[in-house]
Amino acid sequence: MKRLFFLLVLVAAAVVAVGFYQGWFSVVTSTTPDGKQNINLTVDKDKIKSDEAKLKDGAKEVKDKAVEKVR
Repeated sequence: MKRLFFLLVLVAAAVVAVGFYQGWFSVVTSTTPDGKQNINLTVDKDKIKSDEAKLKDGAKEVKDKAVEKVR
């Protein structure tokens, strides 16, 4: 059970790390006039969908090349 939990935490951390690297997530901080800090997490859904489409296209190309090689 501990291994499964560790694996899930590891996968979640990897997704977050890749997300920040790819620009899917961003954190914006600002200070209000009364001195309070605001922290906003932004998720760029359009960028995620665009990267997903690129990944699918790339996977299709690799698959097509592999099929041609086998033939």
